[in-house]
Amino acid sequence: AAYLLESTTVPYIYPFIIFIVGMYLFFQGAIRYLRNLHTTYIVTDRRAMKMYKFLWLNTTEIPISRIVSISETRGLFELLTSRGTVVVASGVGERQIVRMQDITDPSPVADILRRFLA
Repeated sequence: AAYLLESTTVPYIYPFIIFIVGMYLFFQGAIRYLRNLHTTYIVTDRRAMKMYKFLWLNTTEIPISRIVSISETRGLFELLTSRGTVVVASGVGERQIVRMQDITDPSPVADILRRFLA
């Protein structure tokens, strides 16, 4: 954007649009980083838990005996960085789903949960 603004004679709207898109992507990444920094996932033989601690404590917990489904999802960027998401559900609704996002190599986590379920 700075190059287009200073070194070319294109209209000012083009560098402005590129600047806005760059700022949007930057802030999306910064927000995702800060959210992941304050989120803790815990898997034990009794429960799967997600804790978010920043200005407040928000805890979502599912006992192993109530788990209905365990699934793994990976997008293109997650495949390239060997990350993924494990979704543990005990019903329908946001409070009955633990979504463990941006886990490095999520297959062992899902396998452990499946082993506890069996």
